[in-house]
This record gives sequence, C-alpha cells and structure tokens, in this order.
Amino acid sequence: MSYTSEGLDAMADRGELKPAPGTAVYRDPGAPALTDKDLMGIFAGRPREEEHRPANMELRVKVTRP
Repeated sequence: MSYTSEGLDAMADRGELKPAPGTAVYRDPGAPALTDKDLMGIFAGRPREEEHRPANMELRVKVTRP
C-alpha cells in the first residue's frame, strides 16, 4: 500500500495515525509541525529507498575468556 504525503497529512489531521505498539513518541502533541529543514536533518545520510542498496553492517562482539 502506498500513501501520498497529502494523504498521510490528512490522516494525521484526523488522528488516524498511531505509533506502532512498543514504540514511544518523544514529541509533544501540541508542538508545531516539522519543517522541511527539520525533516531533511532527520533523514540526512540515509540511503534513498529507490536505490535498493544493501545496508552496511558491522558487528562487534565481546566475549569473556573461559
């Protein structure tokens, strides 16, 4: 299912968007809407969805000696 930004905006205005179970909302419900600059700061450096690049992974493991 795909949504347009206008459709999501309308859903948010109607109160139809709820956080996923187990997540927390850290923004005051009465706070002003995020600006495009705010959003660009949040998503800066994230790969574009349409690029379909594999994620870079680095695993670090610490073990104790037996």
